[in-house]
Amino acid sequence: MAEEDEKQPQELSLSEQLLAEEEQDVLFKTQMKVANFFLGYWKHMLAVLGVVLLGVLVYSLWAEAVRENQQEVHEKIATTEGSVNTDSWAAPGLGYGHPLPPGEEHPTSAEDFLAIGTSLKAIADESDGVGQTYAQLRAATFWKASGTSEALDLATTALEQSSQAETDGILAWSAQSQLAGIRADAGLVDEAAAIYQSFTSEGDDAITQEALYRLGQLYSDNGRVDDATATWTELVTRFPASHRAATVQALLAELSVSG
Repeated sequence: MAEEDEKQPQELSLSEQLLAEEEQDVLFKTQMKVANFFLGYWKHMLAVLGVVLLGVLVYSLWAEAVRENQQEVHEKIATTEGSVNTDSWAAPGLGYGHPLPPGEEHPTSAEDFLAIGTSLKAIADESDGVGQTYAQLRAATFWKASGTSEALDLATTALEQSSQAETDGILAWSAQSQLAGIRADAGLVDEAAAIYQSFTSEGDDAITQEALYRLGQLYSDNGRVDDATATWTELVTRFPASHRAATVQALLAELSVSG
């Protein structure tokens, strides 16, 4: 009998029973509130979910349209540049091929380079974003290769427009560095130097190194030995592993001898 009594569950006291019922009541009320919330607002929640999904779809379609547009722009640029005689890629400023032998003229005339630059600018005018900036840069490159004063003015304008566009990184550097070169060729050394200096504190180490190198070269070419020395010293101090380091060390040695 004693064993049977031990197996029987112990009866709860009245206070324990009331507490258990109260806990069950709180749990039941909570469940009902949650159920009522979902039943009352399910349409609103579906509407919000629909808006979010629609936003994702619209963004995806927009991103795809932008990608296709930029691809189309680059294809147009490639087609336009493809009309150039391949031997002409050695023209000054184009950045392709190998220099032609001394005294040999480029197969593509200055007028042809001017026309190609104009065609590329037309592509830029029909485009936007990165594609527009890139087309302007390529137009400026061909105009500079033309070598005429008219083409140089057009190149300067295109580069100025590219510089004002909302671009950064390599595109901004490409536009500004070409513009600095034009300023330097025109004897506007301080203006060219200011452009290079604006990139010497950039986060992109590669651009910063190139800006410091060209700034030092600008100073050296114009007889400003102290400025060139200080600039190139800054380059090798800040970037001892730079691919320009060996060249700059040699240039600094030449300056110390000539100075």
